[in-house]
Amino acid sequence: MLKAYKDKMYAFMGPKSIDWLNELESLMDYASTKWQLSNLSPMDLSYNYVCSGHSEIYGEIVLKICLPGNEFQTEYHALTELNDMVSLLDSDYNRRILLLKRLIPGKTLWSVNGIQNRLDIATRLISDTPSKLYKADYPEHKQWIDKIYTYAKTHFKNHRLLEHLERVRSLYPTLNVEGNDIMLLHGDLHHGNILSSDKWAVIDPKGVIGHKSLEVGRYMNNQIQEDVGFEECLKQMVEAFSATLLLDEKTILLSFYIDMVLSTSWFLEDHDINVEMLNKRIKICDSIKEKL
Repeated sequence: MLKAYKDKMYAFMGPKSIDWLNELESLMDYASTKWQLSNLSPMDLSYNYVCSGHSEIYGEIVLKICLPGNEFQTEYHALTELNDMVSLLDSDYNRRILLLKRLIPGKTLWSVNGIQNRLDIATRLISDTPSKLYKADYPEHKQWIDKIYTYAKTHFKNHRLLEHLERVRSLYPTLNVEGNDIMLLHGDLHHGNILSSDKWAVIDPKGVIGHKSLEVGRYMNNQIQEDVGFEECLKQMVEAFSATLLLDEKTILLSFYIDMVLSTSWFLEDHDINVEMLNKRIKICDSIKEKL
């Protein structure tokens, strides 16, 4: 097991990470036998454990073993109910294991030079990926906001983020404008989750119900932190998504603000908070707030 992954999980989960890592070892052995896997190599790791490899049954694959919790269930269903998703080859629902087709060459959208060139690809996917037709139960975007607001208010009573969270909760109803339908969203559609193959495809859905415009949030969140001109970058993104989704620019900007505040607030749940990154993101929240 990679030391960097173990350290990251301890920072995220504390001592509970030891139980997860012990379970992970046995799940890897199980999956390797079940699907005749070889040449397993860890990929860019978030909190779930992901590796590429070869299956004697399916060919080139990506194996994803998910942390305990409801997120696995929503991702499992979202992989089959959203558009433009990478193919789910097989799974073990009870063990929270996904076996996915490996996209070749599998370069992320960051491999494309230029903000506008990336937007040309991303706008189509962000418009097409959400689905009005879904069967499974999913969390609602507003539930995410209310949950982290309650946590922050309880554990960080005077934190600067509370003001932003309160503002987000009060502004959320204004997303209900004509054409901004409630849909099943990917919920984490940023550059690293858009990969190249015979066509650009999407990976790692969270699966959440919310207004269509909220799908732009994570992409804009990701892009705005690149070391480029803030104002021009923001202007390009707002104009591009407004034109593609046929929504006014204020709705796009508000959707970005909501996601930026939400994802920044999640830092407060980490066992070891990255204060430098947290403060950097709060400054971005401040900047967007001034424009609304």
